[in-house]
Amino acid sequence: MISTTIYLLISIGFYFIAIWWLYNHFDTVFNMQLKMHDEIIEKLLNLDNRVSLIENSDGIQIEIEQEKTQTSLDNFYGEE
Repeated sequence: MISTTIYLLISIGFYFIAIWWLYNHFDTVFNMQLKMHDEIIEKLLNLDNRVSLIENSDGIQIEIEQEKTQTSLDNFYGEE
């Protein structure tokens, strides 16, 4: 009778520890996935901000004008 009770208590203890470990493990994995998701969104937003800054700056306009000038000179000298 006593050995059966001890066996049941030990079994319940092991099940409790296993469930507790699984909960902590999957909670940690879930939080890591959320963190990675947030980091990806943050990088995309930073990239979008950079692209919008580049598009709104005059740097692209200057590069386009230089490219047109080079194309005109190439056409002048008969190069394609």
